[in-house]
This record gives sequence, C-alpha cells and structure tokens, in this order.
Amino acid sequence: MQEKMEKRKANEETKDEAKKVKATGPLASSQAIFSAFGKTRKVSIFRTLGILFAMLSGAVYPCMAFYFTKSFEGVGAQSSDENYLSNVRYMVFTILVVGSIGFFFLVLQSTFLEISASEATQDFKIQWFNALLRQDMAYFDINDISVQATYISSKALQFKK
Repeated sequence: MQEKMEKRKANEETKDEAKKVKATGPLASSQAIFSAFGKTRKVSIFRTLGILFAMLSGAVYPCMAFYFTKSFEGVGAQSSDENYLSNVRYMVFTILVVGSIGFFFLVLQSTFLEISASEATQDFKIQWFNALLRQDMAYFDINDISVQATYISSKALQFKK
C-alpha cells in the first residue's frame, strides 16, 4: 500500500513538472543567450577578457598553495640559522605578491563580466521594446503592457545575474 502511494505521488510530481515545462517552454541554452543578446564587439571582447582573467585568477590558487607548503620548510628550519628570518620574510612577501596578483585578476574578471552582463541586459530590453513596437494595435487591447514591462524588467535582472 505504501509503495502504491509513493508511486502515485511520484507520478503526480512528474506530471506537474511536465505541465510546468509545457507552460513555460524549454529553457534556452547558454550559447543561444550569448548569441542573442549583446552581439556587439565590445561585449564579446569584454566576455573574452572576463573569461581569460577568470582562468588567470583560478591559476593563482595552486601557486598560492605551492608557496604556502613551501613556507613550512622555511618556518620549520632551526631559528638559530642565520638565514631564518630572511627566508621567512621572503615567503611572506611572496605569498603577499601572489595574493595581490590574484586579487587584481579577480577585480578585472568581475569588472569585465559585469560590464558585458549590463550591456547584454540593456540589449535584451531594447530587443523586447523593438518587438513591442512591431505589434499590431489590437495586441495592446488584449494584453496589459505595464505588466509585461514589469515582467521583462525582473527577467532582465535575472539575466544579468
């Protein structure tokens, strides 16, 4: 009896999900989104730079881990050694420089990706408005445009994120 109830509940959940997909339609692929909005040269260059800086900022962490493990060698040496403080100082400055480089790449990554997202969002709104202007007058009698504008603005913010 318990199994029948679980199967029936799973069937109902599957039907509900199928209804949601039919109501909203299939989701667009990321390639379709990137090719549909923000087709300008500036946006494509900023996206490419943002991805490049994301890869560079990701490469900083293995370097940081390498120098961090190497710092244990310097700290683990005998403190009576005459190069002890200079080795520790070198490791501290090395980790500081690598961290600063990582911070710099992260700032560039977020800057370029945020600018490209803002441009693509603006293009999304402009394309929607141009599609709205192409409509016949009867369309405005049937549909409430202010509700659609609010919906598009909220979706544009989601698209930007």
